[in-house]
Amino acid sequence: MGPMFDQRSRTRRTNADVRAAQDRVYASRAALTATYQEGAGMAVLAAEYGVSRPWLRERFVEWGVPVRGRRTGVGGDAC
Repeated sequence: MGPMFDQRSRTRRTNADVRAAQDRVYASRAALTATYQEGAGMAVLAAEYGVSRPWLRERFVEWGVPVRGRRTGVGGDAC
């Protein structure tokens, strides 16, 4: 049996770390939404900014950004 993901090995982020990541999203709103609209995936952007995909999706909905399905990308159609 191969190595399993050990949840305990992850360092838990502080509330300040989470808030700082969220603040970076708010500060980069225009660039972030443009990058998403050009085809970047939400999961990739969420990881890059250090926020969760559901949290980022909620911001896009609040900001009126059309949200693609998970299988839609550059030149792709939703499945």
